[in-house]
Amino acid sequence: MSRRRILTLIIAVVVILAACLVHFMTRRTAAPTSAITDQPPVIEFTWTPDGPADLKTVTGHLKMTDDRALDFSSYLMTISEISRKFDFGVTGVIGREYETDLHFSWLANDQALAEAGQMTLIFEIADDAGHKAAITKTIPLKQ
Repeated sequence: MSRRRILTLIIAVVVILAACLVHFMTRRTAAPTSAITDQPPVIEFTWTPDGPADLKTVTGHLKMTDDRALDFSSYLMTISEISRKFDFGVTGVIGREYETDLHFSWLANDQALAEAGQMTLIFEIADDAGHKAAITKTIPLKQ
């Protein structure tokens, strides 16, 4: 092979490599202007009837949501006045949304709640990234 032919082949390879490099550098999409952040879970709790209520008739509605996934192994409910913590955690279960109705008639004869005149509920849960959320709601009770 002649020197001229080798030099032409080397130049052709360099040009092809340069063209490939330029192609791959220019076809990249622009990076997002802001990073996508994982938000902590959102917990909502409402109850009926409004105002001072009898535990035999109180119905609560709990809704928990997350933009990615709730970690149900961290699901807790606490009733402050009677110092009871309920661990509703289920290992290995995740989901974006959870809703349930809660009935408190099983607590209707609890003397500590009757004396307190209220029931303070604390709901806690974390998401798949470990962000924790908690909400505290106080239900006034009939004396």
